[in-house]
Amino acid sequence: MQSVTQAQVQAFHQRFYGAGRAEFGAAGDMPAYRAVLDRGGKAGPEDTAVLGDEETVAKELKRFADAGTTEFLVCPVGTDSEVERTTRFALDYATAQQ
Repeated sequence: MQSVTQAQVQAFHQRFYGAGRAEFGAAGDMPAYRAVLDRGGKAGPEDTAVLGDEETVAKELKRFADAGTTEFLVCPVGTDSEVERTTRFALDYATAQQ
């Protein structure tokens, strides 16, 4: 099973929430994805984001893996330093899982 989610390593969750809505919100209008969001009780793609520090994001990704997810697609957004931090985390996390 593949999981596509927004994972962001950062401290400013509310700022990301708005940015996530602006960046990915249109996906919530696609009928097939809208049905998935509705089944999960989510208002939009921004509600599916995994946010927090490295430990928090790692725990959430483990929860996905424990549920059967075998592939993750991380879409880092934010400032240059947040994108770099998230990308570094994703690479380190993937390496540790091998």
